[in-house]
Amino acid sequence: VSIAQKAANYSNVLHAVDRVHLASMKLQDVTEIISADTDFDGIPGIKRIDPLKYKDTQGGLYFLHGRRASEQECRI
Repeated sequence: VSIAQKAANYSNVLHAVDRVHLASMKLQDVTEIISADTDFDGIPGIKRIDPLKYKDTQGGLYFLHGRRASEQECRI
C-alpha cells in the first residue's frame, strides 16, 4: 500500500498535506504527532501533542529533527 493510497482513506477528514502525514504515520505504526493542527484530534488511534506543551508533557526533553537536543538548540 502506498502513502497516496493510504491517504485517500482520510479525504473526507483532513486536508491533503495532513492526509499524507497521517498515511505516513499509519504505514510506520506511529501513533503520536507533535502539531498545532487540531484537525488531528479526532483521528482514532492518533494522539496529537501541542508543540507549546511538548516540553511539559515529556519531562523537559527536547527533540530536533528526530534526535534529542538541548534547550538552546531548539530556541527559535
